[in-house]
Amino acid sequence: MLEGKASLGERVAVIGGGMIGCETANHLAHHGRKPTIIEMLCELAGQEPIAIKRILFQSLKENEVPIYCNSTVAEIKEDGSIEIVQDGEKKTLGRFDSVVLAGGMRPLNSLEAELGGIVDNVLSVGDAIEVRTVLEALEEGYEAGLKV
Repeated sequence: MLEGKASLGERVAVIGGGMIGCETANHLAHHGRKPTIIEMLCELAGQEPIAIKRILFQSLKENEVPIYCNSTVAEIKEDGSIEIVQDGEKKTLGRFDSVVLAGGMRPLNSLEAELGGIVDNVLSVGDAIEVRTVLEALEEGYEAGLKV
């Protein structure tokens, strides 16, 4: 989707309002789509630094991105509508052309195993170890470079 290889249509539901979900919705809004964020917690983009949040939230506001916090998806219907439960009440959100799931992240480190017998010294950093911010990954990469 972020590479522009998926056909999304105009209205896109982004399920998950963490760092990835908010940034994805912002990206979609800047590329002519009408995203809606659905988040089960009351906090958006929890891991983003406050300075980034301010810019991100201002952009989402300027692009009139609807945000549903404290909401869980109960059903995605065949007609493209989405039923949510928000603060104990069921609501049906209009029809969407696409749904993007941004509900979590996990480490990915398949390259370390591939290089195991080929390279003498393999150091993993960033999301290969644990999901974290770009700044944390850069710092770890810098520190790993100093060890070599």
